[in-house]
Amino acid sequence: MDESFIGALKAAPGSSMHDGIYYKGTFDLQEVADTYLDISNGKKGLIWVNGHNLGRYWNTGPQRRLYCPANWLKKGENEVVVFDTRSGDAAITLSGFKTLNSD
Repeated sequence: MDESFIGALKAAPGSSMHDGIYYKGTFDLQEVADTYLDISNGKKGLIWVNGHNLGRYWNTGPQRRLYCPANWLKKGENEVVVFDTRSGDAAITLSGFKTLNSD
């Protein structure tokens, strides 16, 4: 996802028909591993991690976590972008969960 595109997004004048919103944040990792990102309080949308499309989510189904492979993450600062089509002004929170080894 192009940084200039995200920065240039603005609401259309007088448009209340669409209440989708982009969220952008960062998180720091000391160790890289396969991870699940929990977006239980999101309604419906898409998530990108470090420019990779992680997938889509919707609160009407049972899925609340999206898988993020280790090779899409890096030690130090990582960027996450969320586009929620129905959140309006509500805040979105993400939580990370390590995968369990089957060894």
